[in-house]
Amino acid sequence: MNMMKQVLVAFLGATLVAQPCVAAEAKKALDEHSTFSGVYVGAGLAADYITAQIHDDDVSDSNIAYSALIGWRHQMENDWVFGVEGALGDRKGNLSNDSARFKFGYNWHWSAITGKAFGTSKDQLLYAKLGVGGIQVNGNVQGQGIPSHNFKGTRWAIGYERALTTNVHVKVETSYISYDKNFEQIQTAASFMYRF
Repeated sequence: MNMMKQVLVAFLGATLVAQPCVAAEAKKALDEHSTFSGVYVGAGLAADYITAQIHDDDVSDSNIAYSALIGWRHQMENDWVFGVEGALGDRKGNLSNDSARFKFGYNWHWSAITGKAFGTSKDQLLYAKLGVGGIQVNGNVQGQGIPSHNFKGTRWAIGYERALTTNVHVKVETSYISYDKNFEQIQTAASFMYRF
């Protein structure tokens, strides 16, 4: 009977000692599998190209844009990633011809994200986005000021993201927005992100 008690106590002791180790291993496996799950924030810098028609003249401007972003994603067991992301930013430069000049204010976008994690550690992501974007424009025509207007349009984007650590990620993304009034915007941005 004493032998049975000793075996039972030894078994329970081994179980209690092993339980934290098993839980730690399970958490580690979950963390490794969820590289792209959760809430994140970030900041980006972009090369920005805008074209538009002003009084039948095709005009364009290449300049720098910057933005702050926030998003949420969920990584499935098969490594497909789904989520949403929003951003708010600004850009330099303007569009003008002989009779008109337009200056840009803030720009924004909301997009749905679909992607696939890959690599031996599943720490890389190829993704696509579809959503809506907008940009504030004001200026003057023949010396007369015009009211500020917020153009809106459909936004498409593709990108590549890499997890440098569990929380720190970087990405490169190219996007295209087609606004109304023959107005288009193309951006290629690099962003630094922190995942909570």
